Amino acid sequence: MYINFDEFSNLLKENITLNEDDCFKILNKIINNPNRYVGVFRITGAKAKLMQNISQSNEIMFGNFLEKIINKYLKITGYVNLNNEIQTNGEILKIDQLVKKDNDIFIIEQKVRDDHDSTKKRGQIDNFLKKYNHVKTIYPINNIVGIMWFVDDSFKKNKGFYHNEISNLNKYDRNLHLFYGKELFDFFELPHIWDELIEHLENFEKQNEDYSYDMQDFELSPNILSSLIKLPLRQWSKLTSDKAEYIKLRSKFFPKGNAIQKALDERKKLGK
Repeated sequence: MYINFDEFSNLLKENITLNEDDCFKILNKIINNPNRYVGVFRITGAKAKLMQNISQSNEIMFGNFLEKIINKYLKITGYVNLNNEIQTNGEILKIDQLVKKDNDIFIIEQKVRDDHDSTKKRGQIDNFLKKYNHVKTIYPINNIVGIMWFVDDSFKKNKGFYHNEISNLNKYDRNLHLFYGKELFDFFELPHIWDELIEHLENFEKQNEDYSYDMQDFELSPNILSSLIKLPLRQWSKLTSDKAEYIKLRSKFFPKGNAIQKALDERKKLGK
């Protein structure tokens, strides 16, 4: 075993649980767009819309977790991290994984799944190639291996396009690969890492069926209370105004008014 389940589980929870900053952003989004949550043409309820926002945040956070855990696995097996933020023409490019072993440097563009709109596929491959070419200029004496990897191998919407593009690019002295799921670890001759990753994720799901990834009740959440206290005056004034959309918004998210009152008391103490 490379990473024990307890360590894996704790790291996953750390990365998918909304923190105070996440709550602050979501609260501001609600205040800035009240009619997206309580408008007359919003057929879904306010909390259903909120859950949609949280679900989107969870997907992003889970993707970030996968980057961290894969990097941890690579480090354990002897790969050395390189600075994954590179600058070109005033633009900073962030590489998901940039690791070195012996004379080989691997640039891995890591996505959870290949299910994005087909109109974005050209941008994906161009961005990948831009990073690859720039890494080659930074490390001219190393063998640079470029890998586009989709973690979930059950989604292969644009595989044909990516395969053709990478095959054509490899005709011009490039070392590029397209992998789905376990193929990455087969390439590295580390298939047991993939098996362990899947086993840990399955065990986490079994043991945490009732785990709450989202915010608690707004009236009870310490993070929401802190966010209310931190709100700029302009945002606070909107939320507590007598406008119909904000009265309705408060009735949905703060039905008892307890959190609003507590925040008001604290804001007065702070002179806000």
